[in-house]
Amino acid sequence: MNDNYLFISYSRDDQVWTYNLWRALENEYDVWIDQKIRAGVDWWKEILENIEKCTCFLAVLSPKAVESIYCTAELNYAVALNKPIIPLVVKTCDYPLILANNNIQFEKIATDAPMQNSLVRIVANIGKTQIRVLQGEYPQKTAARPELPQPSNDNLQSVYEIFALAEEAKAQGDVTRSLKLFEQLIQAEAGEISKAAQKRLAEVRLEQEIDDAYRIVRRLSENPSTERGAKIALEAFVKTYSEKGIEHDKAKSDLVGRFGLEIPDPSLTKKSDAKKTPIVQDNLQTHDRKIQALTLAQLGQIQIEKRNWDAALRTFVDANSHDPENLLINYFLGELYIIKRDLDQAIVHLNKTHVGEIVLPEAEAALALALRLKGQASSEESERSNLFNEAEERYEAALKVDDKIKDLHGESYWAGLGALQRRQGRYRDAIDSYTKAEVITPDNSYPIVNLAALHLHDGNVDMAKRYYQRTMKFAEESLAVKPTDKWAQADKITCSLVLLNSDVAIELLSNMLHEGDLSDRPVIDSFLSGLYFIRESPTPPTGLKDLIVLAEDWLKQTAN
Repeated sequence: MNDNYLFISYSRDDQVWTYNLWRALENEYDVWIDQKIRAGVDWWKEILENIEKCTCFLAVLSPKAVESIYCTAELNYAVALNKPIIPLVVKTCDYPLILANNNIQFEKIATDAPMQNSLVRIVANIGKTQIRVLQGEYPQKTAARPELPQPSNDNLQSVYEIFALAEEAKAQGDVTRSLKLFEQLIQAEAGEISKAAQKRLAEVRLEQEIDDAYRIVRRLSENPSTERGAKIALEAFVKTYSEKGIEHDKAKSDLVGRFGLEIPDPSLTKKSDAKKTPIVQDNLQTHDRKIQALTLAQLGQIQIEKRNWDAALRTFVDANSHDPENLLINYFLGELYIIKRDLDQAIVHLNKTHVGEIVLPEAEAALALALRLKGQASSEESERSNLFNEAEERYEAALKVDDKIKDLHGESYWAGLGALQRRQGRYRDAIDSYTKAEVITPDNSYPIVNLAALHLHDGNVDMAKRYYQRTMKFAEESLAVKPTDKWAQADKITCSLVLLNSDVAIELLSNMLHEGDLSDRPVIDSFLSGLYFIRESPTPPTGLKDLIVLAEDWLKQTAN
């Protein structure tokens, strides 16, 4: 651990003074402040990770900071971890109760004085704190990570703070964080500010959708062999996004000018309602339906992020009724129907995501998954083989366009290809695909679990054990949060068999089966299938047979 690692917690109301402090301290210390958060990352997770790593927590206190739900959550977590805390009072305020009860000395700061004057005292306090740390006064503690703070509609400070944070994130190019914050405000149902957030969410999502679609068009335009497809895609882009799309193109690459695309004069449609032709009226109605579809799609994406699959499916079905040809709506419907295992419906919608030569890689990979699952369910060897072959072609086409794409669960589609190859008995290919998935999603257990089993099956015991150690860590972390997680329990049992001994594994499995019921059968089926697989290893673990017998007997008993 870096002994000079500082974390600064502050309110936006105090950011000018705080930034000056940050710059002054960086000459001597490794200072973390939220301005260091990279665009697109899980920002709350990154904040918590840096609180965990810090050796001293600087809390810049003011009325706004004390009221801030984020500053409060950060401070509470630092106290729970027993971090040394130095409160810097920059404006008169009520002291946080959690600090008042911890006999902590508050440092009052005159913000109108030169920073150097305050810096001398702050650095002296940091030095004293470091000595106390070395003397063992701050033994490390563990604590459950707090959830992302939620705004309350009876705390206007919190909701307006989040609106400001969302706008700042958008201005800094961190669209992911901006969208998440606007979604929080909508969920808070805090009156007009939540309505404003809904409007901004729609605007930001539309900008992102336009940018994502345009990026595909531009990529096609850069390759002479796909230039014709680029022109067709550009025509669709302009028809879909009208003036906004044309403005976006002019600001980026002016493909409209390059391809000599004819666009209608917008002034021709700007007539009074009384003079509008039936064609114009139809166009306006179509536009309104598209806007309604987009609004519903935004709600659906919020429901997806909360893993509310049934509600999301209903919302996207509604959105699809307003705009049946919308590529993104059909993509999300395809993904959701896969989750519900309605594979035929999934394939219908995912096939609608193809426009000319355009390949939406996420949709292509989702279609590959649907075909693979349909192949697995087929009892006809020839049909299964054809479906698997088409699935592999689509996986490869999608990953060739974008090798970092993920499904709605956040899993890399390399893992989906690996699952197909493993099912076909192409274990070396599967190892290669799961290894690529590991690079894309290093914090996900799915590729790690499979790599552990595949390396053991391949006879590479040392490599397998390294992956089983990581699998064990994932399982224990999951069980710390949810002790009843049966999938994590099953992973821990397999890891115990390989890394520890069969007695430990048998005891864990016996306890799991004793507490289990019929709803656990899918878990035990999958667990048993994994045991059968590693039984084919050149050096199967000692005691494997006993585990298999236990699991088989339990499945027989619960089948009656």
